[in-house]
Amino acid sequence: MDDQGENAGGPVPARAEPTAPHLGARARLPERFHYPMPGLRPDGTPFRRDELPEAVRQAAAARGDRSAATLAEIRRLSALLPPGSRPRFSVAIGAGASVAARDPEVLVVDTRTQWQVGNSRVPLPAADRIQRLQEIGMGDPGQFADAQRPVPLGALHFWEDTLAARGPLVDGMARFAADGRGRLLARIQPTDGSEPVVVEVEGTPVVATGVGQRVPGADRAVPSVPDALAVIADHLARHGADPRVIDALAWLPDREGTAQSALETLRSIGWAARLADAARRTDPADPAGPLVGSALRTLRATEAWDRARAAAPGRALWSDEVVEGRFDAAVSDSWLVAGRGGVGAAPETILAANPRAHVVQLVGAPRTGEGVSERYKRLLRAHDPSWGGDGRLEVVWEAAPEAVAATRGPGGEVRFRAHGREAGAYVAAMGRVPRLPGVLLEFAHAARVPEREITGELLFDGARQHLGYRVSVPVEGGRHVFEVAGSASRALPPRIFGPADIREVQRAGRHAFAETGGVVAGFVATAVQAVNRALHRHGRPPLDPGGPAESPSARVPLAKGAGARQRGGFTAPSQARRPPGTGTPRRPKLG
Repeated sequence: MDDQGENAGGPVPARAEPTAPHLGARARLPERFHYPMPGLRPDGTPFRRDELPEAVRQAAAARGDRSAATLAEIRRLSALLPPGSRPRFSVAIGAGASVAARDPEVLVVDTRTQWQVGNSRVPLPAADRIQRLQEIGMGDPGQFADAQRPVPLGALHFWEDTLAARGPLVDGMARFAADGRGRLLARIQPTDGSEPVVVEVEGTPVVATGVGQRVPGADRAVPSVPDALAVIADHLARHGADPRVIDALAWLPDREGTAQSALETLRSIGWAARLADAARRTDPADPAGPLVGSALRTLRATEAWDRARAAAPGRALWSDEVVEGRFDAAVSDSWLVAGRGGVGAAPETILAANPRAHVVQLVGAPRTGEGVSERYKRLLRAHDPSWGGDGRLEVVWEAAPEAVAATRGPGGEVRFRAHGREAGAYVAAMGRVPRLPGVLLEFAHAARVPEREITGELLFDGARQHLGYRVSVPVEGGRHVFEVAGSASRALPPRIFGPADIREVQRAGRHAFAETGGVVAGFVATAVQAVNRALHRHGRPPLDPGGPAESPSARVPLAKGAGARQRGGFTAPSQARRPPGTGTPRRPKLG
């Protein structure tokens, strides 16, 4: 790709020669990573704080220009190649905080939704709480806020857009597919509405798209629709159901309406009552039997949630939609927020955006104060009357999440009820579903590969810091390997990884989340992880080298791809284990 000029990627010239402090940890990486930290002029002097709005505008425009130029180049190359050939790129799907160590030789495909397009009025934490972003060269929080003052959300928009545009970029969505010659392809649908493009994936793609959220009332043992369908398909197969029905259920697409379709199919074939009966009893010959009830509860809860979203558009919301600003706070003055204890991002956003709003937060945890961040305590002191607040926020503790109950009032408007409370809008803030990113689930479904046939390895550096995980998907004629990073890498799919792996990742990531708390904790952790991944790939010491000594466990070769220039090694602390009854683990073909 040709560079787009001296101002590609934002107000900071792309070819400036900054000193090492301006690069942060990227100074340790190869020269192509030595682009300036966002917010600095060519001479190294920082922008003034009053220049931030214009810098945000310029960075967004430069990002759009970079995406358009990349699409034009892909189309130009495609026209020059013989039929059946595609331009080849190392590919990363998803950006966000992962652009902290943006490799300019990698094609980034990102929908540009989380954070970048948010109109949320909730700022980031105080500058001195997220100073690691300067250490890694992503941006200096102190440039736009005093040490103990919140950083404007526009600063995050500016940093991400500037770094994303440092190399080939398409604002859009990508889907993977394997062709008849064993090649891995990425079909990219741009968000500008233009025709899709297809590229051949070179090396091992990195997926950092994040993972979906939990539906209110879903059973934690079987938290998602794909999990529920897999459990039910296994049960039907053990009890002699028609293989065609099993196949149809197992490969339903993961989208709104799927839960309703699955339940209607089970009723139509006469299995709904039999499954309900199986859920009420224990069959020693069917070890997966107890999960049937969990699967049915998740399907019913998801069906109720999908219907609520269809009946009340803009008023039955995921917390991501609220925190990212993709909602209208004025649609109602009364809100129910169902979520975990100590997390107040959604209520804080609503209360800041609508001064008339009253929020009832249903917290499925006891009121002990444990795990409650200082930011959340400030929110309680400001608005919860039991903490001396103004009464705009009511927290109901020990309120176990229920499936959404939506009814129509006398005027026909949908109202939401839970735990004796009623409101005109509802927000699901139940946390993440531990599962493969959707783009990989979709690839496996298209190839008719059950999740139990996918193998995985945890990825660590020499200081035992978690760098993500790798999965190997068997397809006709071979296997395709993917690496998962970012927030998705901390939500391990339980059908691929076992409890010991999950505990290991939680242990390795505990320090990363503790340093900030609140909404941005995952953002900072992902940014730090991205830099550590890049340092490890290129044989450089990690950011925090003082971790536990490397164990003598097996070394997993680092797969080529995503711009890797040297071969190194990730440490796999344990074999990828599976819960009983989910298949025998097999070591993936790597490298």
